[in-house]
Amino acid sequence: MKRKTIGLILTAGLVAGSISGCGGAGAEAETAVEQSETAGETEAGETEQAQPEEASQEETPASDVVLEWETTATSEKIPTYEEIIADFTAQTGIKVELVTPGSDYETVMKTRMASGDLPDIWETHGWSVTRYSDYLAALNDSEWFDRVDESILPVISDKDGNIFCLPLTQAINTITYNKNVFEKAGVDAYSILTWDDFGQACEKIKAAGYTPIYCGNKDSSTIAQLCESIPPSFLTLACVEDNQAAALKDGSFDFTTYWTPVAKMVDEWMQAGYFNEDILTSDNDAACQALANDECGMVFGGGNNILFAQTYNPDASLGYLACPGGEQDDTCFLSMTEGTCVGIWKDSEYPDECRQFLAYLAQKDICEKIATASGDIPGLKDVTNEDANTTIALRETQKAYEGHIEYVPLFDREYLPSGMWDDLGVGMTKIIMNPGSAVEECASYLQDAYDNKMAQ
Repeated sequence: MKRKTIGLILTAGLVAGSISGCGGAGAEAETAVEQSETAGETEAGETEQAQPEEASQEETPASDVVLEWETTATSEKIPTYEEIIADFTAQTGIKVELVTPGSDYETVMKTRMASGDLPDIWETHGWSVTRYSDYLAALNDSEWFDRVDESILPVISDKDGNIFCLPLTQAINTITYNKNVFEKAGVDAYSILTWDDFGQACEKIKAAGYTPIYCGNKDSSTIAQLCESIPPSFLTLACVEDNQAAALKDGSFDFTTYWTPVAKMVDEWMQAGYFNEDILTSDNDAACQALANDECGMVFGGGNNILFAQTYNPDASLGYLACPGGEQDDTCFLSMTEGTCVGIWKDSEYPDECRQFLAYLAQKDICEKIATASGDIPGLKDVTNEDANTTIALRETQKAYEGHIEYVPLFDREYLPSGMWDDLGVGMTKIIMNPGSAVEECASYLQDAYDNKMAQ
């Protein structure tokens, strides 16, 4: 047996008898918001499920191989993972140890990276490229690669087009809207293509007697969600002429010049009365209740706000807006991030067996089990999971904006120094607390925070 790591270790052989299943958006911009059968044609033209890839005959006998899978999974997902592992072992003889450090996951993984002692397989939790790509094997040659959904592929690809994880699920960060409120206010959701269109929609919703934007900013990180959904339109989308992507990354970004339009727009919304009056004392739970009860038009944040809202009203009619572009001809966008995504340590003793396990996880029925347990959207395009409201909402949005949409990574993770999420919340809260007089203060505060963290 190989390495042992802090956490609960569950071996397939020990857990095969205890099988059950069951099944959340986030923040350093949490996100968010976590497949697939290999199809082959039989002679009769029927599709048949692919079996796990065979390991080399010269490798260690399968019965002696034990793979270590480190996961972020918590109690509600573990039974599903146990079942999947048990079935994989029954088919292949390859055992899998499930290691679950829980809230210590990032700390444990950073320690293991420093020591050079990594698990065979681990969940990349939004960092497959930025943090882990030097430690992971590229997976572009995997049989499931062509099935990766177009919405997550750009997010998990490096500059050379390599991917380092199997995206079993993906999460979305965007604007969730109430269809009933939009209808009563006379707003066509998919005609909102620019932020000017968005402002006009807010005016109509307010005039109809509803709160246009509900934001629970008791925790300042909630207002930071605006910084996932607005800045790309002004700064980093491919269509932006004075593009600031490189400047944001190299430390030369000027907040006074380029962040001021973002802050000014939010300030205008605040002065126009588009936010809920109790914005400084309410929380995201209150926002989801208002969304569920047809009391507001929109909530910014993780796509799982749909799920949270529907715990209050299962019949709530909700959907996703793509975040608008800055100018009339600009594309709209959706911020995507990794849900349940797994990669292979490039120095694993058992690379073939690891790839065999990932191929098994990528089968349609297995991937759907994982997507159902996590409540996230499948990351492989042929895994339907259409009973999940988040998946349905994404597919509707993709169809409505087809040809006019860009998929982007979470803004703070891609372009800002580590640890700046809280600063975004504090900076934007200055506008909420002092509408009409805090735009300059917001930009100055964020400039200082950015400079200090870039210098570390």
